[in-house]
Amino acid sequence: MDVAVSSIDITPGFDVQLYGYESRKNRTTRQVLDPIVLTGIAMREGDREFFILSFDLCLFDQAIAARIFAELQRLGIARDQVFISCTHTHCGPVCSYNPIFRGDPGSYISFLIPKLQQIVGELRDRYVPGCKTFYGEGATRVPKNRTNQHGITPTNPSGDIDHILNVLAIKTPGSEFLAVIFRISCHATLLTDIMKISADLPGSARKYLLEQLRQRETATQHVQPEILFLQGFCGDANPVQRGSMDLLESLGKRLASEVLVVIREKLVQVESVLRYHLDFLELACDATAETKKVAAVRKALKRGTTVLVDKIQWPIHVLQVAKRRLVIACGGEVVHEVADMVRGIFHDYSVVLVGYTGEYHTYIPTENHFRADSYEAFGVIKYTNLAGPLDHRDLNKRLIEKFTTLHEMVDTW
Repeated sequence: MDVAVSSIDITPGFDVQLYGYESRKNRTTRQVLDPIVLTGIAMREGDREFFILSFDLCLFDQAIAARIFAELQRLGIARDQVFISCTHTHCGPVCSYNPIFRGDPGSYISFLIPKLQQIVGELRDRYVPGCKTFYGEGATRVPKNRTNQHGITPTNPSGDIDHILNVLAIKTPGSEFLAVIFRISCHATLLTDIMKISADLPGSARKYLLEQLRQRETATQHVQPEILFLQGFCGDANPVQRGSMDLLESLGKRLASEVLVVIREKLVQVESVLRYHLDFLELACDATAETKKVAAVRKALKRGTTVLVDKIQWPIHVLQVAKRRLVIACGGEVVHEVADMVRGIFHDYSVVLVGYTGEYHTYIPTENHFRADSYEAFGVIKYTNLAGPLDHRDLNKRLIEKFTTLHEMVDTW
């Protein structure tokens, strides 16, 4: 397989609103704690080409995602050939027209589009032929379940969580690291309500991982490896501790060390394969739901110009990178129970599950979240353009049916 990597700084030099905490909705900043970046990897095999673009941003709403996909289409990259994935940092510029954020994200998007053009050009110029693919899994102790009945708690130690750490590594024909892709499921909310731009936990982990790779693994390398983070199904997972600059350093180092364990002890070479498929699952809203929470949200949204919708097309993108190794990337904030569901269906594959890819609609909870009256089921809709919460009747069944169909399709590849 031919592989190319690149990264580019996407830190604005002008005032922006930061996405993620409602208390900041009327405030702007241009202060920078650490840079935010766009990291890309391109893979080519025969006439197939696929791009993974990881942005240190919270999410893209439908309108902004559509603009990015249109620009990529203009550059010759079809929608099914690319992940546009966000690390979900809550210290990045707002990329949503939701009226709850009263600023206009247009200036930042206009700044971002030329960066997108630049990285695509760099990737196409930097293909290294004959690269080798490696895969390994480990465990992380960075996230904790955050959801309790009737809302969010700082942590919920008794709640289940996804502790799987996936690592994909690409090496040159000379066995030098070209790229390391790692994925965990943990909200990038280590820095709570800070008014500075930051990549948060993913950026801290990338920094320390690159330092350690330089020292321990690649001291004689001639190639500068790129480190790319993919955010998992972290809808109900927060960092085990939050709130301070010291924690940003210590948890970043912990996560980097966990990745290094996989790199040193668990990576195995796998046979490269490049196939991909984009699908959608239609999910309807329950526009008849009339809890106090839902009524308040509807009232707030109607003060803006948002057009409410009664259903969504939830994107599910399947990428095969090697024999029996898949990346399944979905839109929105998916909870860990769905991850368990998908891994059960794809039990005969190693699966890397990625969220925040493509356009953002809402959380993807399960029926248990509705029974618990959780934020993931109800409270989140104020950040969306939905006419109500998702219709939870037969929701689990519909998810299982869709992923079962995708498993049957992948088996024919």
